[in-house]
Amino acid sequence: MHLPDVSDPRWRELVTGRKRHALQNLATQMLITRLRLRTRKGDEAAIAEAIETLWTFFERNPATTGADVAEVFGSPHE
Repeated sequence: MHLPDVSDPRWRELVTGRKRHALQNLATQMLITRLRLRTRKGDEAAIAEAIETLWTFFERNPATTGADVAEVFGSPHE
């Protein structure tokens, strides 16, 4: 599974709640909810930390988060 670089604007949209996705994995849903709470004030450091946290979560759990990664970023063939 290939993850976009943390500088990809879709990460920011995801962790700030600007864009919603139909995510399948409960752990992903819970983590994103927690990260959105942390980033709701728009603090750039909190947003950067949230992106790093989510990127690491997806990187470490490809078997269970692959469908969610495809939902957010598209399939690797797109």
